[in-house]
Formats: sequence, C-alpha cells, structure tokens
Amino acid sequence: KPYGTHPTTSKIDFHSREACFIIPSPDQPKEMRGQSALITAYEKPVEIEGTICKYFILWTDKEHLRDIADTLEFF
Repeated sequence: KPYGTHPTTSKIDFHSREACFIIPSPDQPKEMRGQSALITAYEKPVEIEGTICKYFILWTDKEHLRDIADTLEFF
C-alpha cells in the first residue's frame, strides 16, 4: 500500500481528458516521502525507449503535485 490504507483519489478534467490525482493517507510508509500521483491517458499512445505507453504518470511529493500538474502541456 504505497499510498497508505486510505488514499484520496480525485477525478479531474486535465487538458480535456479524464485524469486522477492520488494523494496519500497519513499512514503512507515513511520511505515513500509523501509521494502522490497524477495519471492521465495520452491523446494517442506514445513510444518511449521502444515501449508503447498509453498513460502519463507523474509521481512527485504531495506538496508539489498540483503546482507541477498546472505547468504540464502536451504537444
């Protein structure tokens, strides 16, 4: 349970796509250091180092997740 036993998940509209924030609960393991996530589908699958990826996942600490997400742009 990398996000603890009761993480908060929030569906959002992200650049006209459905996305999800995952915010950890207070009992998240200390070694995860507040890691949270933003998950959204790419408009179309992309190839990254030979692997086809359908989803973009941003992992960062919960204090900066929304600030970083606000700066993301997909081209």
